[in-house]
Amino acid sequence: MGMEYIVSSKYSPTGVSRRKVHCNSTAAVYINSLILQALEPEYTDLYEKIMDMDVLDYAHFDTLSVDEFKLVVNRIRAIVAQSAFYQSLKLGRKMDTGPGVLEEQTEEQFLNVAAKIWIERLEPLIAVDERWGAENGAMPYCPTEEWQYAD
Repeated sequence: MGMEYIVSSKYSPTGVSRRKVHCNSTAAVYINSLILQALEPEYTDLYEKIMDMDVLDYAHFDTLSVDEFKLVVNRIRAIVAQSAFYQSLKLGRKMDTGPGVLEEQTEEQFLNVAAKIWIERLEPLIAVDERWGAENGAMPYCPTEEWQYAD
């Protein structure tokens, strides 16, 4: 089953072009946990705006305003930056994220897997989103040139 993460939608005369990624149900557990951790309890309204409760297999970043989008992504990035996985990127090293079975993972291992999935699956879409603007620089220690970081 899994979940679609729709980062942005562009409207043109030929139709709607969406930047989205599909994650399997296991990866969705990690990403949804990051989103929840970043936004609850302070930004419950944004969490509900992103997570489409009518259709449970969609997360809509495309409905966020520029300010909301930057707030959400920066809060998630702050959590990702705390992970040992991200810290290993800073050192230019690869790291094993731990057991693949959710029930056997420590909280730190769970965060490392969540960070890895976010970095590999959603960051490339975040980077090209027009809401960042050309004036924003790259997120530090990113593995690809395409990433952007919004202040």
